[in-house]
Amino acid sequence: MVASYSVILTQRNMPSLEEIEDIEDIDNLDMDLAEFDPDLVTPIAPAKPKAQVSRSQDQDQSDISDIFKGMGFNSSPGNQQFQATQPQERNPPMTMYDSMTPEQRKEFKMMQIVYPCYFDKKRTYKEGRRLAIEHCVENPLAKTILDACRILQIPAVFEPEKTHPQDWGNPGRVRVGLKYEKNPTHPVLKTKKQALEAIAEYLKTHPTTFKSVKDLPGPPDLMQSTWEPSEIPVPKGFKMNTIVPMHSFLIMKHPETAGAYMKSAAETEKPVEAKKIKHKIQRIRG
Repeated sequence: MVASYSVILTQRNMPSLEEIEDIEDIDNLDMDLAEFDPDLVTPIAPAKPKAQVSRSQDQDQSDISDIFKGMGFNSSPGNQQFQATQPQERNPPMTMYDSMTPEQRKEFKMMQIVYPCYFDKKRTYKEGRRLAIEHCVENPLAKTILDACRILQIPAVFEPEKTHPQDWGNPGRVRVGLKYEKNPTHPVLKTKKQALEAIAEYLKTHPTTFKSVKDLPGPPDLMQSTWEPSEIPVPKGFKMNTIVPMHSFLIMKHPETAGAYMKSAAETEKPVEAKKIKHKIQRIRG
């Protein structure tokens, strides 16, 4: 493991999955199905930039004990064994996927994918929910999932541009490092289901609000303006968040925000050059 690797796992070991097996899970494919599957009844997202990833970092012991107590665990990552495994590096720089070494890419690919729709109480299991309704919330966001991983000290990577095909209006997903070479990375969360339930406990105590959306990175024209987030009308026939990130496809098409994503007509239209006047010469034969 390279110490300077900004998206690498925060522990060396990872647990085998027992209750949720993702080897054949369609959600775990390394591509955006909304762009590649022509049979999906979803709008095709616009071209997206290359993947940029950032790692969950640091911990907040004031919240973590309550989460583990709520799950019925007697121990928590606050014990001596867990703290001894914490990395010393703080605030590492973000890394572009294309700049990773082969070993880094291998470790990145081994991480399990978590989408916001896994925690959406409005959805059925067929529609993307992965936990019982009592563990789920309204309007889950990927950034809040990353915050939960930081608190729980789960190795995690944030991919803000990736979307689930059934949740195309809510961009963002998180990769979690639950195993490495068949060894556990977390002393308490031994399965993916346990990790999802722990994340869900954090989401329930940190609900999505308009302020939380405003605090997320977005187009400078929106962040520096007086624009305030509001509920987005859900497209007919789909179950979507009514509160979405500022770089959501739904907000990009919203009349109040479209100007931040699209160039004005004056910028896009090329000036029309005046036609050159052709001088006609008429010859008269005598």
